Order: sequence, then structure tokens, then C-alpha cells
Amino acid sequence: MPDVGIRLDTRWRPVSRWGLTCRYGLSVLGWFAGFSGVSRLPWWHTTLDLVVGAGAIFVMRWRRQRPLLVCWAVLVAAIWCVSVNVVAVWALMSLATHRRWRQIALFSAVGIVAALITGWGRNGQGVIALIEGHRWSHLYGSIASLTLTVGTMVAVGVSIGARRDLVASLEARAETVEREQELRVLAGQQAERDRIAREMHDVLAHRLSLISMHAGALSWREDLGLDDTRQIAATIRDNAHEGLEELRAMLGTLRDTDTSARPNKPQPTLADLPQLIKEVRLGGQQVRVHKEVNSFDGLPPTVGRHAYRVIQEGLTNARKHAPNCCVDITISGGAGQGLGILVSNPLPSVTQNHPIPGSGAGLEGLRQRAEMVAGRISAGVTSDSRFELEVWFPW
Repeated sequence: MPDVGIRLDTRWRPVSRWGLTCRYGLSVLGWFAGFSGVSRLPWWHTTLDLVVGAGAIFVMRWRRQRPLLVCWAVLVAAIWCVSVNVVAVWALMSLATHRRWRQIALFSAVGIVAALITGWGRNGQGVIALIEGHRWSHLYGSIASLTLTVGTMVAVGVSIGARRDLVASLEARAETVEREQELRVLAGQQAERDRIAREMHDVLAHRLSLISMHAGALSWREDLGLDDTRQIAATIRDNAHEGLEELRAMLGTLRDTDTSARPNKPQPTLADLPQLIKEVRLGGQQVRVHKEVNSFDGLPPTVGRHAYRVIQEGLTNARKHAPNCCVDITISGGAGQGLGILVSNPLPSVTQNHPIPGSGAGLEGLRQRAEMVAGRISAGVTSDSRFELEVWFPW
């Protein structure tokens, strides 16, 4: 039997009324064909023949689970009962669907020999009678007729089996393709969730850390005048509004399925870095920028966007863990060399009384950003007690 990698369903399945009618009708037809021209048989013989034929049809329901055993049982019954002849042909065809060639050849040979010996014995035309009567033409014709019939049934059975295997293979392949498609959809959805989570973390963490820093200044600074207090409160309000607008834009992206009709807000790149630096300096954070790149012309927009988020996340981390320390930002490299970004700040000398809590997802998000464009990232404390975030992007 050819290995198609598919296991067919061999469980017993109920037969419809139409199927039962056809099967038992074929048995009766075979009975009439077999007994045509036969006379002087007792009534109980013909009745028993029909009963055995019906039993053979009933046994055929196990042809899928035990094909060889059913075939031999039907063949033995066919030797004695004319009504089982049609069932024997059906059994041979069913066995051929499994394409087990040795079993098919053995069963076919035994069936032909049995038919030659007994098939015509009831009306005096068995093979022994033909040999004794030197009726060689009739003998050769019987052999040819039986061989042609058996060969035809085997060919039909093999064709049916091949078609079943093909259908099962196509169904299994379709199921595999459907599962792979579902996995691709799930992977795409997960990637989109990760992207939204990164953007939401980078944007909201930046805004909320600015709000927290200014609120902290209001809580512990007692030397602030009315104008300074109003300015800090206005800064808190502006950052809260900006954070809400950016959050609303992200939620709108999630809700709106028709992205073609909705204009997308451009993502910030390194061209927007001066505005970011101005914003954090107004909030009281000390920042020094060391730009060793003459121009960002030719920088891929994706790299520029990720580079902006790296610097933004570095400033956010510094506000969380070292709010009173100066942050140094170094941008180096060029076309063909790659873009290098180094964000560093000294470790705080004293522990904060009310540190801004961190989720730990910022560095992981930056690592994912670097991997998306085949970049590299490293972060840690140096020997001179400074925290450094270093990222390299291809350019």
C-alpha cells in the first residue's frame, strides 16, 4: 500500500436506506442470474442461499476494519451460494481500494480457481466437466471472462482507493494550510500588539515622567513664587494634554479598521530631536547633546524613528532613576558606518525618597526596536559609576 502520509477513517458508519436497498437488490439480482437455467433444486436450498447472501452483505460492513478476513469469509460463502457471487465481487473491489497487492493477487487467483471449479458446476459446466468433455474453447473462454472481470474490479477498486487517498491528502493539506494561516494571523496580531505596546510605553512613559518630575518639584520646593508655580502647573497641564492626545491617536488606530481614510500623524524622527531636548530642559532636566554627525540626510525613516525613541527612553529612564543628574547624549557615525547613540548619566549619590516606578519594559522594547532593523543594543553600569545606554543602527 503506498504511503501517502494519511490515515483513512476505517470506523463503521451507518448505511442509508438507499444504500441498503441497492446492496440487497444486487444480491437478489445475482441470485436470479445464478439460478437462471438451474432446475430441480429444493425450495429450502434457494431460501438458504438468499439468507446466506443477506448475511454476506451484513458482514461487508466490517470490510474497512478487517478487509482480508471479510474477503475470505465471503469467498468461502460464494463457493456454496450463488447469491454471494455479487458480494464476492464487491469484496474484491473493496480489498483493491487498500492497494495491498499481495493480498489482491492471492485473493483474485483463489477466486478465479474457485469460480472455475464450482461456478458452473451446478449446470454441468464446471472446469472438470469441460476438461472431461474436451471443451477447451469453453474452458479458455471461462478463464478469460473471469480474468477480465476480476481485473476490471481490481482496477475500479484501485481507482477508488487512489481517489480516496487523494481526497484525504488534499483535506489534510487544506487543514495544514488553514492552521498555518491561523498561526500567521496570530503572529501578526502579536507583532502588532507588541508594536503598539512599545509605542504606548515610550510615549506615555515620557509624558508621565515629566508630569511626575514637575509634580515632585511642586511638592518639595518651598521657594517657588507664584509665577514659577503657574509655569510648572502649565507644563504639567500641557504634558497631560499631549499624553491624552497621543493615547487617543493610538486608541483610534486600534478602533479604526479603515486606515486608508484616516490621515496618520507622522512619527517623530531625529529631525524632531531639538524639540524633545527643549521640552525636557523646560521641565528641569539637565541635558548635554554631543552631535558628531553633520547631517541626517539619507538616514532611513525607520532608523530615524527608532533612534528618536531610544533617546526619548534614555531621557525617561534618567528622570526616573537619576532626576537631578545631567544626561549626556552622543550621536555619532554616518552613511556606510552606521548610526551610534550613547545616552549616559551618573548614578545618583543618594537614594530617592519617592522614585518613579519603572516597569522594566523600556529596555526590552528598545531591544526589540534594535532587532527589527538589525541593530545592536547594550545597557549597564560602567566602572566610573555611570549608566550607559548604547545603541547602533545600520545606515
